[in-house]
Amino acid sequence: MVPRGQTFDETAKQFIDDLLNNDPIADRLQNPIFNMEPEPEISTGNKATQLQQLFANIPKGSDAAALKNDRVRLKEASKYFGYAGV
Repeated sequence: MVPRGQTFDETAKQFIDDLLNNDPIADRLQNPIFNMEPEPEISTGNKATQLQQLFANIPKGSDAAALKNDRVRLKEASKYFGYAGV
């Protein structure tokens, strides 16, 4: 879709310039939200212990409704992995 007042060639040039001048890796490295310690490794214990470790790594202040939904979905997804599960 060409913005009003621009030709197709101008829009294409702007698009290409944006692609060439964008560095998503540098942008991510400079974003302060990612200045955090690595998460601890998940143990090789049983599934319940691993799920507890995953849930313990959820950032504080997360959306409660989304958190509950993610927990349910993660538990459901975990049923399909593991020995003879895939």
